[in-house]
Amino acid sequence: MKRYILTLSCPDQKGILATVSHRIFEIGGNILENAQCTEMKSDTFCMRTCFEIDSSELDAIKSSIGEVAGDFTADFSLREEDNFPRALIMVSRYDHCLLDLFYKKRTGELPIEIPIVVSNHQDLKEHVDDNGAVFEYIPVTPETREEAERELSAFCNDFVKEAHPAKDEHGEPLYDFLIENPAGSEMFDLRCFKELWSTGKVGTITFPQCALGLVVNGETI
Repeated sequence: MKRYILTLSCPDQKGILATVSHRIFEIGGNILENAQCTEMKSDTFCMRTCFEIDSSELDAIKSSIGEVAGDFTADFSLREEDNFPRALIMVSRYDHCLLDLFYKKRTGELPIEIPIVVSNHQDLKEHVDDNGAVFEYIPVTPETREEAERELSAFCNDFVKEAHPAKDEHGEPLYDFLIENPAGSEMFDLRCFKELWSTGKVGTITFPQCALGLVVNGETI
């Protein structure tokens, strides 16, 4: 049995969950986990489903799900469960959130790869080096904030361009994109990522009171 992660979003309407779940059943899939919600302001339905199936033909599974997704004008993605998203992490000088991310990644509780950490302080460089990630230092002062945000935005654009052309054997992107901004950080104004966000390639997350609720491109992981 192979496990797949399906994420889907579309304008909220009746029958989405029932129709998509039934299609997974029709192609021989068994749903292991499912979560869905409706974002009320935009009236957008979001769904994440983990299912297992004997078939390893990703294209055939995607085509079958695409038939019903089209009925709801839905955007969806499908990936193998063990094809982990890559995450770019942004931190300030406090280490608790970052170390928790590294710990959860190391124990397998958090299924992501962390190749790069960006910070406006150098306090956490040793921790980043110890965990095998690249540390990128972009200093920020009140006088240089706008310049630093432009530098960071360009850096993140480069990361996205480098990441998304990489494909697995099925032609699927190997990477997603994640920004971590711990509560209390004086780092950057995330509005500078508005253009990247609109591409669908950038997800933002926050850690209020250090509660970890990770979302990558709408997918809770």
